[in-house]
Amino acid sequence: MLVGCEDVVSGAAKRIMDWTEAEDKHRSDTGTAAIERSFSEARRGQLLSTLISLTGIAGTVYLANGGHEEADSVLETTKQSPSEKVDRRTKPSVGSTTS
Repeated sequence: MLVGCEDVVSGAAKRIMDWTEAEDKHRSDTGTAAIERSFSEARRGQLLSTLISLTGIAGTVYLANGGHEEADSVLETTKQSPSEKVDRRTKPSVGSTTS
């Protein structure tokens, strides 16, 4: 097929091959760039979600240490009755027992 083009226009076969190779390289580069953008967006999303989570946890700890009972309840890992609730802001003295 390219031989026929070469008979009609001198250098046409080489020009067609050069164009085909350039187009193939362009498509490959475009695909690679799209994949890199996708990974970049995923990394940015993970970073921001981690930052938001850590901000929420830090805010809860700050409020709990400031005496806000509502925030303190978020940090509790087990449910306790009000009589069993321990004030986390005070340290028990050494050797003391709690009942």
